[in-house]
Amino acid sequence: SEKIFLLSFHGGNKHILRVFESDWNYSNNKPKVCVVEFSTSITDILEENLLGGIVDSHAGNGEISIGQFLFPSDVKFNKKNKKKEIILTNVFKMGKTIEYSTTGIIDANPKWIVSSKIGEKILNAYVDQCINFINKQLSQQRRSKR
Repeated sequence: SEKIFLLSFHGGNKHILRVFESDWNYSNNKPKVCVVEFSTSITDILEENLLGGIVDSHAGNGEISIGQFLFPSDVKFNKKNKKKEIILTNVFKMGKTIEYSTTGIIDANPKWIVSSKIGEKILNAYVDQCINFINKQLSQQRRSKR
């Protein structure tokens, strides 16, 4: 294989994956490592439109909706019984999640808008984004061989 694509849906892994990608590609001729970004400004805009507000940073409307779509019997969520915490959106620049949210939820949207239909749309947007990125990389690789 000439390229290895690394995909992680955990934002906390992004920085270390970029370091690994850079170190590996500097030290090794083949195969090249390529980190795939699952979330971009394109998916953020779609998610903001679906949620009617800012994209959650951790375990909020978007992520719970994806969980409900993927694992409907495992994700039980009653909007009426859950206290909605309003959390700053740049919390990861300020410290650890637990310092700002006892629930782990970091979501500045004042309403709960959790649904499996929204989760399906968000997940499909992420998957489409990844497929498009990988296809673009493979296309560039084929052109460079000519």
